Amino acid sequence: MLVDLGLAEEDWEEVDDLELFTGACPYCGAEMEVIDHGTSVSGEAMARWICQDCGEEERLLGSVWVYNAGENDGFVVPDSDLGR
Repeated sequence: MLVDLGLAEEDWEEVDDLELFTGACPYCGAEMEVIDHGTSVSGEAMARWICQDCGEEERLLGSVWVYNAGENDGFVVPDSDLGR
C-alpha cells in the first residue's frame, strides 16, 4: 500500500544532508526488515525498516524511513522531516 507521507521539501533532499542506511539496528546491530512502503511528495518510493530482534518500544524508536528508489536511494529520511 502506497501512502503520501507529506514530506516537507527541505534541505534534507540534498544527498549530502542525508544519512546512508546500513541496514543495521541502531540499538542491537541486528539486520532490520521492511514493514511498510510509502512515497514522498516528490514521488520517490520509500520503505520503513524496523528491527525484529529488539523489544517493542526499541523497535518503534529505532525504525527508519529509507529511500529505495530514485536519486536518494539508500538514504534515511529523518523522522522530524516526515511531516506526520
